[in-house]
Amino acid sequence: MARHSSGKNNYALSGSVIVVGVVILALIAALVWWFSLRDNAQSEPQAQECIQGEMILPVAESQGVSAEALINQWNETGPVVRDYCVTAELVDSVDDAAVLLTTDNPRAAELLGDRTASSAVPVDVWTGQLWTAGDETALNDVDPAEVSYPVATDPDTAVAVAVALAGEGAPALIQRDREVTTDSDAEILAVGPAAGIHKGAGATEVIDGAEVVTLAHILSPAGDVTEEQSRAAAAFTDFHDATGDVPADLPDRSAAWAAVTEDVAAEETPEAEAPETAAPADTLILLDTSAGTTAAFGDRSIYAASAAALGPIARDLGAGGQQVALWNYSSPLNPGVTQGWRRNVNFSDGRQAADAVLRFGTGGVPQTRSALVAALANAADQSRATGEPARVLLVTSGTAQDMDDAAFTQAFTDAIGDADVSVDVVHVGGGEVDGVLAGLTGHTQITDPAQLESALRAAAGL
Repeated sequence: MARHSSGKNNYALSGSVIVVGVVILALIAALVWWFSLRDNAQSEPQAQECIQGEMILPVAESQGVSAEALINQWNETGPVVRDYCVTAELVDSVDDAAVLLTTDNPRAAELLGDRTASSAVPVDVWTGQLWTAGDETALNDVDPAEVSYPVATDPDTAVAVAVALAGEGAPALIQRDREVTTDSDAEILAVGPAAGIHKGAGATEVIDGAEVVTLAHILSPAGDVTEEQSRAAAAFTDFHDATGDVPADLPDRSAAWAAVTEDVAAEETPEAEAPETAAPADTLILLDTSAGTTAAFGDRSIYAASAAALGPIARDLGAGGQQVALWNYSSPLNPGVTQGWRRNVNFSDGRQAADAVLRFGTGGVPQTRSALVAALANAADQSRATGEPARVLLVTSGTAQDMDDAAFTQAFTDAIGDADVSVDVVHVGGGEVDGVLAGLTGHTQITDPAQLESALRAAAGL
């Protein structure tokens, strides 16, 4: 039986099925959108509402402190304290402030005036530096007396760097530089980090132990400052709390701070006992020319003062019939050199030594022990050759230990052997005395420039 076409596709969906499908797809899309919206809402922080409105946190700063960076860092977080949206702003007077930023120094209490602080929290730590417009090598092992300290404009940096470099000698340096400013054209200047950059071309070196702490003093409500602003001040200091960055071993700077305004009593230099005058003998002068001898000693350096006295001594020894040799020492200064001493003038009539002693350069560290052992061996050879006593006259600023105590003591004895050799040491300046060396020799320390020449002449037997 034949089938007749109706003209309709047997596979077509009915209208009701299509409508149901569209509805289902719409529901799925709505569910996907809703879950996505919920997840985004949960992952993004909700903006806090300022139910109580806007509030200003007034911040005051002292000399040497820049509050701008601390204020900006806090404001960028959109702080809300007790339903207040808070904005920190700098004010001119501590009377109008809820928080006062100062450096940690004895003057901080004076800055509070009539205001009281509930606490003081470290909120920043920065470190003093040395700056020079010249050769950056000038900053290596710098003599504290060669540094200028800007007491007039940046006492915090001045005091911190002076104490770190000079220790107990800092008060005298602070008193000396009361009129020095950050704009000083000094060759080497103590600066804060920002000032070091702004000085322009030059080099800087951070000084260990010269850290300066910035404190935030939370001020009690007074005048127009409210309790809510004091609470905001506490939140501000909590945000910046840098207690963990404060070094535990900062030195005591109270004496140096006192010298900012008070005169430092001049220390009386005790008169050194007059050394016993030894008998003249053939003499090897061993002269320290390390960087330490550039330290000020009266109106000149340790090296210059020593050389000026040793020249005539060499001539007088020669005129008296004694032979004079001259060595200088520090530490190896040139590539390939392994010993710190230099044999400049062999034993002769003293005139060559007198001329040569004035022409040395300085540098390195005083490797005194190894230089002395070598000089003793040379003096012992001279004594054995002449059958007469010989002496090593050591003029030093200190010892950079290159031999341990036991090795040095043994080498000292071995170098002399059976020879008739004596050792006289004149330690010039306030550097640390080598106790082992002092125990093995005739030793005199001279800190008064007026006593140097007589001490050297006595040690030389003149």
